[in-house]
Amino acid sequence: MTVKAAEQGHLVFLPWVTVRSPVEIAGFRFEPVDCANPAPQLGKAIGRTFAELSGRYVDVRGQPIQSCTVGFDQLSGWNIRQERFAAAREAADMLAFVALSEQEFFDGWASPHLNATIFRPLFQGVCAGTHRLSIIVNRRDGPLVSAGYQFQDVTFQAPLESMSTSCPHLSEPLVKAVNSAWSKSSVAWSSIVASLPAFLIANSESSELPSETCAMMSAIAMERLLSSDGNAYRFSQAFADAWKPAGQIRVQKAKYAKATDERYPEQQNWFIHRKWAKELYEARSAAAHRVRHDHLSTNWSAWQHVVATAFAYPLVAKRLLEKEAAYELTRRERASCEAFDELLDSHWGMGMQHPPEWREVLSFYRAIRAWGLDSGQAETSAWRQYSSRAIPVGPSEGKNVR
Repeated sequence: MTVKAAEQGHLVFLPWVTVRSPVEIAGFRFEPVDCANPAPQLGKAIGRTFAELSGRYVDVRGQPIQSCTVGFDQLSGWNIRQERFAAAREAADMLAFVALSEQEFFDGWASPHLNATIFRPLFQGVCAGTHRLSIIVNRRDGPLVSAGYQFQDVTFQAPLESMSTSCPHLSEPLVKAVNSAWSKSSVAWSSIVASLPAFLIANSESSELPSETCAMMSAIAMERLLSSDGNAYRFSQAFADAWKPAGQIRVQKAKYAKATDERYPEQQNWFIHRKWAKELYEARSAAAHRVRHDHLSTNWSAWQHVVATAFAYPLVAKRLLEKEAAYELTRRERASCEAFDELLDSHWGMGMQHPPEWREVLSFYRAIRAWGLDSGQAETSAWRQYSSRAIPVGPSEGKNVR
């Protein structure tokens, strides 16, 4: 049987996540697809084949997936040519960035949980009317294309990182801003593209990556995003410049964060977010070079650096887009920037007895913004007075738990 070229080719899809509605980003359109009825997006011929193929993708319980996300090239539709694989991966990475920008932390079940792993694209060779497929795997010395598999011979199981995850509502203004930067190949676009792979690795939540490695990758991502180089001091200055004018609390007035390095007494007058950035870079150096900096203060542990960077990175990226008049931070996002010093200097939790303060701090600052007030002009002590209840710190808790 002769198969038309339009009925065979390569699909790119994200089997472990389903976007809520179609989204166009960086030359590709990502659409939610019902695995039982993919014909509306893929057509009858390929749709019928895809319905059978998707049944070989199962969740962590071994049940076939019910829906997924399929990528469509604006140039060629569902059939992604091999020379466009890199562009498709880049678009999928940007989709992950937009989604991860909506992540809330320490929010329990109040908001969707997600990570970078579920946005990892897969490329699959398919042919309408057959039960055979080819598998494309990236290798260091070139991609491996393995063909001739029968559907019934293979099963692809979701990674554990996909458990209890879902895609949040995607910000249309951010998607529009990203596409504007992409169409112009702007400085912001270049900075995000250069930094995004490291950011996604840091936020993959892979059990194979210890917190120290994720903290190192978080710092590398932020360093590339800021186009900073050199040392911890210059990196912290670059971050502080990008974060202006959202500083709230200086180190000398911090509840928990301390600056113990006597060689740099000026750190006492830094905003806490700059002190954090300096320690983030030092954590990167310690992991990369396997050295200890016992003479330096360590206010945040590796996992806390990962969370803080996951919170700050999208906001810095949005500020870069804002500088190019492609995006405007919302009140909620400006409140998040203004809350960052308090978040860094908050109690990170002691189990159910004392949950992290993040949710309370963010709600407080977002409420100020929602009321039309400028939290930068409000009394800094307002939150401090509100949260002045005593929180005991046991000797076994450790200085980085707070």
